[in-house]
Amino acid sequence: MINFFVICATLLFLSVFPLPTEYYVILKVIISIGAITASLREWKMFQKLTVHFLGFISILVVFNPIFPVEIGNKLVWVLIDFCAGALFIYYSFFRKVSIVNKIKFKFRKRTSEEL
Repeated sequence: MINFFVICATLLFLSVFPLPTEYYVILKVIISIGAITASLREWKMFQKLTVHFLGFISILVVFNPIFPVEIGNKLVWVLIDFCAGALFIYYSFFRKVSIVNKIKFKFRKRTSEEL
């Protein structure tokens, strides 16, 4: 199954092309959901402000569909889309490894204390 964060990144990378306005409205909703999911997951794991948490909160602020941020320059949007897509790709593939390692470390620490 394809990871939801990979889908978010793909949609962001596709948004650099000229597409209908409806695509960008749907994009904002999907990216906001992805940013909320990733930031909640990050907060749940580390319970502190991490760079990834702040990055996804920033994405949520820029892509929120309720109070849209008006950036008139298409080049700036392309840069934002590319950076946000890169963060989703990084979080999907590489951050997962560090989270899994943290869970394994907690499990090992707990079992060694029980012995």
